Parts: sequence; structure tokens; C-alpha cells
Amino acid sequence: MDCLDSILVQTHVMLEVIVVDDGSTDETPELMRGVRDPRVRYHRQENRERGAARNAGLKFARGSYINYFDSDDLYHPCLHELWNFISVNDKPPVVYGSLEMVSEDGRSLGRVKTLNAGFRRNILHNNFLACGSVFLRRDVALENFFSEDRRLSGAEDWELWLRIYSEHDFTEARMTIFKQRQHPFRSLNSSMAERAVTRERAFADHVNRHKDALLNRFTGSELEAFIADRWTFMALTEFETGNKRIALRCLLRSLGTSRNVLWRRRFWAVMKKLVVSWD
Repeated sequence: MDCLDSILVQTHVMLEVIVVDDGSTDETPELMRGVRDPRVRYHRQENRERGAARNAGLKFARGSYINYFDSDDLYHPCLHELWNFISVNDKPPVVYGSLEMVSEDGRSLGRVKTLNAGFRRNILHNNFLACGSVFLRRDVALENFFSEDRRLSGAEDWELWLRIYSEHDFTEARMTIFKQRQHPFRSLNSSMAERAVTRERAFADHVNRHKDALLNRFTGSELEAFIADRWTFMALTEFETGNKRIALRCLLRSLGTSRNVLWRRRFWAVMKKLVVSWD
């Protein structure tokens, strides 16, 4: 309930909260029955993954801007300031702010930093945004639903940002929007590795599917390099779970997709691991 409380205490701003329960097996239904705030609406559905849950919430939403927020994160008291920023800047199609990472006990781990200059380069090389830090004007959101491809789970927001950016500029509001909880690191097991590889393959498929639109912002070689990066990530994942031969095939696939991976640290990191460990 901390997440919901951090939203409802925001002052001097009109808001609504659509709580989408995507087939939870915990006490969420009971907790929501105790919420009496008229700004909150609750919708429960069978589990269909995050993309489908967010799309369901969008269909119920009536606000002029849409924000997708995960249940284990916390808003900063920023919405009044953010709305003033949106109004002064003629209600841009997409607005984003920064996020602060915190430990499970609330200790600050610092803000998420970008690695490159300019939004375009950053969004192409790393998903430095999180759903909670992005606000979409209602018309933009209704034209751009999340993919409901279960294979894409974990990268569905990044895929959406790329699609939206092919049509609209992202305007930065220089303020911290929310705190994102970082959970303890868990060793990568075979099941997790399989899901990660499946996700990266699906991501590459989606980029290819929307290539014509993405070419409005990115060059063909940049998109090829992006897909090659997906293959190097798969190579690293396969290596970490002991699948060295598959890792090598993924690495060669990345090189065959784009020679630009030769300038990427991850490619050489995986190559070094393979050379050192090969028997």
C-alpha cells in the first residue's frame, strides 16, 4: 500500500489511479476492498503479463496524461510541479523525468545516469527510462499500446519507447519522479536464462517488424547494431549458465548482423570469457 499512498498524498493536482490486478495470488483483492478513496478504481483480470495489464488500465483511464507505475515503487511528491511544467511547455506529447534507485530498506542508491549525450543515443543503447518516469499525452498513449507478446516481458517498455520516439519527441522535465526499489541479486538459473534469451529474440523480432517506422529516427545500420546487441546479450546469458557453444553461436550471429558490435564492450567481454574458459 506504500505505493498507492505515495500517489494519493500528492497535493494540488487532479489525478486518478487505476489499479490493475493481473491475476495476483496474494492479498491484493482484500487490500483493495479497504481503499475508499474515490480517485481509485480497481480492475482484476486473469494473468496476461505486464503489457496487457497496462493496456487494460489505459482503457479505463480518463486523464489527459497517462503514467504506468509499478506496485513496488514510490512516487516523489512531484506531480504538481510536473503538471506546471507540462502546462508551461504547451502539453508536449511525451514528458519524462529521472528516477532514484533505492534498496529494499529505502536507502538511496543514486539516480539512474545516462551514458551518452542526447536522448536519441541513450534510448537506442540502453533503456534508461522506467514506466513510472514517463508521462504520455492521452492521444499518444491511445495510439501506442504495449505489445502483449508474453515473450517480450521485461523489455515491453523499451520496445514501446522506441516506437513512440519514431513519431514524437520526448521532453525532459528535470526532476526526480519516483524511487525504484532494487531487489537483491539472484544467481542466474536456467529458467531465468531461457526467459532472457526468449525476450531478446522477441525484441529483435519486434524491431524488425517496426523497422520502417523506426527508420524515421534511426539509420538502418543503427538498427542492425541494436539487433546485434540483443545477440551479444544472449551470448552472455548463455555463457553464464554454462552453454558455451550456444554462446559462441550467438556471438557469431551478432557479428554477422552488424560489424559495429566490434566497438561494443559486451562483445569483447563475452569473447574473452569464451577464450579463457574454453576446453
